[in-house]
Amino acid sequence: MKYREGSDHPNWKGDHVGNSALHEWVRNHLPKPDRCERCNTNKPREVSNDGTYSRDLLGWEWLCRSCHLRKDGRDHAGEKNGGAKLTTDQIAAIRTEYDGRWGAFARLGRKYGVAGWTISLIIKGKTWSK
Repeated sequence: MKYREGSDHPNWKGDHVGNSALHEWVRNHLPKPDRCERCNTNKPREVSNDGTYSRDLLGWEWLCRSCHLRKDGRDHAGEKNGGAKLTTDQIAAIRTEYDGRWGAFARLGRKYGVAGWTISLIIKGKTWSK
């Protein structure tokens, strides 16, 4: 007996399938690149779409977790993070006040009530991305 799959299967729902089943179908049909299609840095782990939720593979992309969360607005970065000690205005001021001199990270950290390491990450764009 021949195994039926895809549109030949009696339970095939086409585009009227649930979210998790559609994501699984896309993961099995969309070739996975070596790197995230947004940041081109991390390994892609998840498929994301443009909001259409169809089997048209052109609307889908492989993303790393952080890019997927950022794209969907679920990243809780910056002021959206409940534990954030700085505001967007303070970040802008830190970037303006940073002069690159020795001790600048520690000096700005003391001024804004955070660790010098935090200032370093802000200046290098590792956190509070522009």
